[in-house]
Amino acid sequence: MAKEADKLREQVKLCKVYNSDWSYKQIAEVIEITPHAFYNWLNGYYELSHRRENRLRELLSDLME
Repeated sequence: MAKEADKLREQVKLCKVYNSDWSYKQIAEVIEITPHAFYNWLNGYYELSHRRENRLRELLSDLME
């Protein structure tokens, strides 16, 4: 599971490069967590719930189309 989460973290970082008009704060708001919690997740301090992880995957998919 940790590899999946690390892969998702890399996808978020890559998506941010291609969508510089989106901030990490905005991404956090869409998946309904605080920006601080999102940064903690991005740094590998904890894992997202399945619901939030799925929402994040949907958002990344939409942004990368």
